Amino acid sequence: MRRSTAFGRALLFLLVTSPIWAFRQAYAVFHPVAVLALALAVTLLFLWWDRRSPEVLGLDPRPRRLVELSGGLLGGAVVVAVMALLVAAVLPFPWERNAGFRAGVAAWSLVYLLSSNAVEELVFRGYGFDRMMAAIGLWPAQILTALVFAVFHVVQTLYAPLSLRAWMPAEQFTARVVVNVVVLLACVAMAIVVHRHRARAQRAAAAAAV
Repeated sequence: MRRSTAFGRALLFLLVTSPIWAFRQAYAVFHPVAVLALALAVTLLFLWWDRRSPEVLGLDPRPRRLVELSGGLLGGAVVVAVMALLVAAVLPFPWERNAGFRAGVAAWSLVYLLSSNAVEELVFRGYGFDRMMAAIGLWPAQILTALVFAVFHVVQTLYAPLSLRAWMPAEQFTARVVVNVVVLLACVAMAIVVHRHRARAQRAAAAAAV
């Protein structure tokens, strides 16, 4: 596939999928699970258009994918837990157990959040990002996709609920510092893991060649 074709299909995919969240905002029937199914269907349709397998995006139903998904969920849960503990430690808010907590509601909320985030991954880190990398390279694709992602969220905040009490500027700054530092450290850790994995793979390939 030519670079211009790949770039055009990446833009078309983003154009088709970026406003997908609007269906959920406008119609209650579009629960994130339904939106996820829609985003997945569009992704598979574009892959079929390219005559490529879902495996290129890790969408093939193999046990390894379940292990990778579980590892990602566990790692994300650890990052969120660290963020929450640090924010609780540095901000003057009392933390108490919610007497109205219901396990069933929490489980449904978990499905809701996982589905919502899976949609974002498919839209902004799926087919469009893959084709963008093929067209213009890794870092230009990262920057362009990040800009689209940022615009998407800025627009979406126009419809987001507001808290009962606005955080003070110092509280906002502190929370952002905590979140950004934790995310940065998580990214560094992931980069180290990926680098070591690639180094082992290269050594294994060199040994097999000999």
